Amino acid sequence: MTTLMMNPDNLRQQISDLRDLAAGADLAKQSIDLRSNLEHDPLGGTEMSDFCVSAANAIADVNSRADDIELCMNKIIEVSESGVGTMDADGTIELELPDDVTIESSTSLVSWAQGVQDAVDMQQVQSGRATKTGRSYDEVIASVQANQENFVYADSFIEAVGPENLTSLPLENSVHSAQVADLLGTLLATASTGWTPDRSQEVADTIVESVDGDEEGEYGKITVLNAVLGNHDANGDHVNDLSFGRGFLLRMADGLDEIDYTEAKSYPYVVQHGDTSVPVLIGPGLDPMEGVLDAMGNNPIAALDYLATASNSDESGADTTVLENLAARDWDESGFAGFTAAVAAASSLRSSTTESVAARADQAAGVGIHELAAHTGHNEELYNDDAKARVALLLANCAPEVASAYGGGHSKDPTEPVESAPGGKPIPGADSDEIILLTYRVADNADAVATIGAALASETSRATEHAMAEHPDDWESQVEAIDEQYRQGAYSAGYLAGIADAKAEHLGEQAQANADQEVSNASIALTAFATVVTGAIGSLGGPVGTVAGSAMGQATSSAAITIAAPVIAESLMGDAESGGSRVLDDQSQVYRAAALQHAANSGLMTQETLAEVGDVYSWVVKRSDGTYEIDFSSATEDDYKDMVDWQEELMRADSEKPLDSELAESLGADINGNQATGRQLGESYSGG
Repeated sequence: MTTLMMNPDNLRQQISDLRDLAAGADLAKQSIDLRSNLEHDPLGGTEMSDFCVSAANAIADVNSRADDIELCMNKIIEVSESGVGTMDADGTIELELPDDVTIESSTSLVSWAQGVQDAVDMQQVQSGRATKTGRSYDEVIASVQANQENFVYADSFIEAVGPENLTSLPLENSVHSAQVADLLGTLLATASTGWTPDRSQEVADTIVESVDGDEEGEYGKITVLNAVLGNHDANGDHVNDLSFGRGFLLRMADGLDEIDYTEAKSYPYVVQHGDTSVPVLIGPGLDPMEGVLDAMGNNPIAALDYLATASNSDESGADTTVLENLAARDWDESGFAGFTAAVAAASSLRSSTTESVAARADQAAGVGIHELAAHTGHNEELYNDDAKARVALLLANCAPEVASAYGGGHSKDPTEPVESAPGGKPIPGADSDEIILLTYRVADNADAVATIGAALASETSRATEHAMAEHPDDWESQVEAIDEQYRQGAYSAGYLAGIADAKAEHLGEQAQANADQEVSNASIALTAFATVVTGAIGSLGGPVGTVAGSAMGQATSSAAITIAAPVIAESLMGDAESGGSRVLDDQSQVYRAAALQHAANSGLMTQETLAEVGDVYSWVVKRSDGTYEIDFSSATEDDYKDMVDWQEELMRADSEKPLDSELAESLGADINGNQATGRQLGESYSGG
């Protein structure tokens, strides 16, 4: 520990001396300047003006330093008056600073002191005592909220409360418990991203010890820990809003996994048993892994390192023992949702440019699908809305294999040929039946089907680019590739919609839910596909919209596209009354338009044909270089009808425009049939 000692009276005198020094210097500067003017600037040039400017800056620096010292002094006095530290008979204040606290400026000292003061006051108001500063609970909360993203402040707050007390502080006042736990989560996230590995380990171990059940009542604090780490989703995208440090999360997970979760979950729950002597936070569960896994949902590398640890002894390069054990765990609903968050996050690294990371993510995704299907695939009650959206995100990050499974294949990526596996690289550990089973399990959730539908569209664009690249300078083969891939895409979208129909029919109550939202999940799936495949990525809700702008909407990479958060169906669907809805009566028009757009923008349609209608259709756009492209990203239902008319007109112009006529004839003539076939087969699925 470092001891900070300060005598306010002595320091005030020194501050006064500094200001007197600055004032005297200012008078001297003015006198010199005045004398120079009276002597008609004997130095000449700019020497006197330069001197005045330099002197003024130096004087300002002295005054600023005095202000900083006074600010620090007042803050230290406030902290002392809060009950922190000691004061001797001469008025000298002593405060102890932890060795890992680095004070580099007056700003950091003020932040540190404010964190300590707010921590002390928070403890006092939570215990029902009046604060020595006279502040109310609301005033303390306002200060915490204003500083919660400041590392120095967050670190000093946590140190002042004590990591061992974080899980008990919210329980001291049930009126404020949820809000205090929420704020502690933000502070812990802010601090953990700046801690050294040793500090992360120390705090994590201390927190784990506070809930490990060694002492009476500790299991009840698990509910607080789960609220502190998890359940932060203000934007409703099914991903934890907080970003905790990787090392901190891994150490927490290792420690929490050693707790006997069956014993912890059998701990009396206040609401269930009416035992008011048992303190718990209402809402979060008692499984110690719930919150930390939920938090890993926003830290993909932590999730991957925990679930698929790098291993030289395993042929795949990944040890998925932890993932397999967690999948077999006797989860409750909220704990399972946390687990799915971590698995989905790990799968998002399949697109990593680091080969070893991508390989481990492949393993985590495939094993994750297999284990989820094996242990939870038939347990409808275990899946809440978060779990469904997160499992859908896992499937979306395996879009090539999902599309293959829907098409009757063997959950392979056909764009990655493997000598030992004809038809493409298989996803490790999972098969088509498991993919389809999990699709069915989540198909009654709107965000889930929107997420998978959008990913299938992304895969359609990517697979098209891959197929075209195999036939450079071969116009006919490239047109055939576009037609084939978009037909397969339409089939996959139809299959997903069919499964959504089958699930709705099975549940029965989905019919009323569909009536309430005025659109079925099947329509949502098809609309998500249509939205992304035409490049209308601005309609995607949540962070995925940003990702889609660079990935889904422009899927030209040879690597599979992954996303970090589910698609928000409500944002995707738009408002039918204002014309913003993308739900169309005939989705096949959108697929035809997307295929035509892909061909035209790949240079397979002549510029002359596009230029002829550049002033006719709003979706034929002139680029800055004078060439034309097709852009259906903002198209309306009338635009798609116009597109069909124009395409049919081109079909009839075989003598004047033979290539463009052949292109129009080749693309999308019976895409609707592919979608209908896929949907019919999807509807026949009975849930495994």
